[in-house]
Amino acid sequence: MKSNNKKNKEHPEKNKEFNPRLFKVENNHDELDDAKQTLKMIKESGDKNREAKQLFEIGRIYQARGSFSDALENFEKANLIFEQVRNLEWKTSTLNSISRILYQQKQYSEALIRLEEAVKILENLGLSGSPQGIDMRKAYEMIKVLVEQNADVV
Repeated sequence: MKSNNKKNKEHPEKNKEFNPRLFKVENNHDELDDAKQTLKMIKESGDKNREAKQLFEIGRIYQARGSFSDALENFEKANLIFEQVRNLEWKTSTLNSISRILYQQKQYSEALIRLEEAVKILENLGLSGSPQGIDMRKAYEMIKVLVEQNADVV
């Protein structure tokens, strides 16, 4: 019986060594280009809420690629717009994403400030008992302990 190794090399999903997660990360350039193009069209439409959501998506793509400064830049822009359009639920998600990056960068005090703001917003919206509210409260308490122990690295 003839082996068909050439076909397997042409189709990575049939290759035993194929890793879909790595394939996705390597192909984020196309995803990022598409997201930026979509952002341009949304800006032209003037829909600020959709613009902020698209900036959030671009931030998520950068974060997945490990480009944390670019991710923060897009999350910060989204955060400001969500504040302007009063989309507070998305604002809390954005603050959470910002705090995760700051935490990874060992900027615990700044991460704590962002999480505290998100937790307060969720409380004001009556969502502190939601899964998102509970998770953010736990993260807030954990980071608060680090800050109180003077573990903040500048």
